[in-house]
Amino acid sequence: MKSNKDIKMILRELSTLRSQGLLDEESYLSCVEYYKSANGTAKSPVLKYAYTAVMIIGGLMLALGVITFFSYNWNSLGRSLQVAISFIPLLLAGAFSVFVIRNKEGRALDEISAVTTFAGIIVLITMLTHIYQISGNIVDFFTLLIVLGVPLMYVFDSYLLFACISLMLLAFGYPELTIGYEFIRNLLFAALIFPFMSAKLKKKGFARAIIQYFAIPYLLFIAFTFSGFKQIPAVLFSMIGFILVMSLNENRAGVSILTSPWYALSYLALSGILVFASLYRVPGLDIGSRFKAAPFANSIPVVFMLLMIAGSFYMAFRNNKAGKNASFMTDFMIALYQVLVLHIHLSESGQTRLTTNILTLAIVYCFIKEGIKLKRLLIVNLGIIMFLEYLFAYFATASFSQLDKSFLFMTGGVIFLVFNHIAYKRMKDSPDESSAEALTMKGAES
Repeated sequence: MKSNKDIKMILRELSTLRSQGLLDEESYLSCVEYYKSANGTAKSPVLKYAYTAVMIIGGLMLALGVITFFSYNWNSLGRSLQVAISFIPLLLAGAFSVFVIRNKEGRALDEISAVTTFAGIIVLITMLTHIYQISGNIVDFFTLLIVLGVPLMYVFDSYLLFACISLMLLAFGYPELTIGYEFIRNLLFAALIFPFMSAKLKKKGFARAIIQYFAIPYLLFIAFTFSGFKQIPAVLFSMIGFILVMSLNENRAGVSILTSPWYALSYLALSGILVFASLYRVPGLDIGSRFKAAPFANSIPVVFMLLMIAGSFYMAFRNNKAGKNASFMTDFMIALYQVLVLHIHLSESGQTRLTTNILTLAIVYCFIKEGIKLKRLLIVNLGIIMFLEYLFAYFATASFSQLDKSFLFMTGGVIFLVFNHIAYKRMKDSPDESSAEALTMKGAES
């Protein structure tokens, strides 16, 4: 199936041929009807990423319910049965992954199968170490996960596994100052994942934008704030310099930090919030208590975030129809990331909640902006999330047993998976009438 862009180009050519008298009315309408139906299956990649995200959330909820159920009477089971149960998640994930690979189901299910397989490996290792009382430390555990996860990353070509492995490598495998086992191990892991990142950065697209403008600055932030490498000049210089270098490249909209003052302002705000958060985490500076004591403390990051929002909305409404959607999505990912930074590093205040609400509204606008069909998926999930939040809030205060809670988690996960799959299939199979109708009107006018 051709992409959405190719189909729209074909429809434009059909309109031109009809206006020139080279195509009769009946043939034109027949072709438009055919490509109009085909256009329904060639949606924006945002739909696929949204589907991937919600299916992963539903799967995690379902897995949490199953784990809660088995933990209720885990000690009463024999060791052989415990080992057999430990293999079930990996076997199910492996069967699902084989089905996805054989049938070439698409990028969304590739990402889901990669994450579920990796999660099955994590569950298996965790359960076996618990059953056989195997001692160890968190660094060795993550080292084993990285060794097993790198092949899966290349097999599924998974961006999510790349992000997970990079986080584990940077958060728990920080560079040692002396040459030794840890240094060589980390250098080897970095060499293993570098070809994946290098190949993706050479391709222009949504995934490259995510890696370039969101994942890499975030991973760099994690590396400096949660590792032993906390020299302040290195933190400030590396963060600002790295983000500046990455921002010099053009994004999908053909805009770089050198060609747009609002874009430059956005990345200045990003650098500011990273520096503020990193200083907030450096021990010995006592930045946290000083800023909390100041009346303008929480206003500083809020100003940074508002500047980011202003830059993102400017990019969304600028007169560049070819790239404004992708540009807005890319910039908004960075703004959304800053919400997480604020909630982690700052006390929740009125300004923080206000900014979070503004960004929530921007998320809603961002998804609705992608089209009426994606809005259906958004409305379905908002309804499910509000319903589940109500149930969680109610059951959290009630005296419910562990079995009742496991049933609640499993039910919520099944609802999430079923409703989102139905909504996604209907949106994927239904025709997109807007482009065909517009081209028909254009042809009639000519």
